[in-house]
Amino acid sequence: MRGGGARIVPVLEVSVFADVEIPDVPGKPLAIHAPGHTPGNAALLLGDHRILFSGDTLVTRNPLTGRTGPQIMPSGFNQDTALALQIRRAAAPIVAGYSPNFIVHPLVGHRLLNEDVEMILELAAKANALAIGPGLGDSPGALVSVRSIIKAVDLPIVFDADAIRAVGQEPTVLAKKRAVATPHAREFTRLTGKTLPESLEDRAKMVQDAAKALGITILLKGHVDIVSDGTRTKFNHTGNAGMTVGGTGDVLCGAVGGLLSKGAAPFDAARIAAFSNGCAGDLAFKVKSYGLTATDVADHLGRVLAEFVP
Repeated sequence: MRGGGARIVPVLEVSVFADVEIPDVPGKPLAIHAPGHTPGNAALLLGDHRILFSGDTLVTRNPLTGRTGPQIMPSGFNQDTALALQIRRAAAPIVAGYSPNFIVHPLVGHRLLNEDVEMILELAAKANALAIGPGLGDSPGALVSVRSIIKAVDLPIVFDADAIRAVGQEPTVLAKKRAVATPHAREFTRLTGKTLPESLEDRAKMVQDAAKALGITILLKGHVDIVSDGTRTKFNHTGNAGMTVGGTGDVLCGAVGGLLSKGAAPFDAARIAAFSNGCAGDLAFKVKSYGLTATDVADHLGRVLAEFVP
């Protein structure tokens, strides 16, 4: 389970649409997307209030608690463009006030609904990749909306967390999609209906078979990450036990999405992100030990990419 790096980007545009009455309920969805056509833009449909920013950088801030942290860069974003936020009305002025890089769009309700899908698809049409799932919640309406979005977009996709649950209920939505799934062991079961064995070799075989059956790349997060597109399989040994802290998987999802947005093939995006995120986590562990957070991991991703990725 791995992370991102940090850099501030130019101010481009700000627009806040806060005219929809949405209850101020903590933990409800955000959708983050990039509005430009420039190569490197990535669309992220997320529900995690810890991940909010634009361009090359995502700033960690919970708009309801005001807690802030360092910046997260999902590798591959173009620094000349800004991301937009699709967010609940109650958080919109707080988020917009935090940075002029934000373009804020509220959801129709207090969670992702079918009524949001049309606008999300219009915005995703301007992006180069889509990351979907973290923090969205597993309400029936949200899961249906996730499937509708995945069916409709013609973009490379990385899906995680609640989007894995949604896809597991209707895996046919992945037909002919360029997609990466980033499950941990329990999410792998939700996706495939199968329980992973203990042995690494047996796990790798099951992951490879599942990737082939679904026609996607699977990045199974664990002590040793397993990446397979159904034909090729790679093991990643970077990372450490401190990275079991919440949020590192979300950062990994963003890293895969950023690499997809730069034109990396799904298998390559998954293996590079797994290595880079884990290596960044190892650097963070040297400083913070078991007290590290996802943002500590993210802070080191740029250093890793600069050293290992041309």
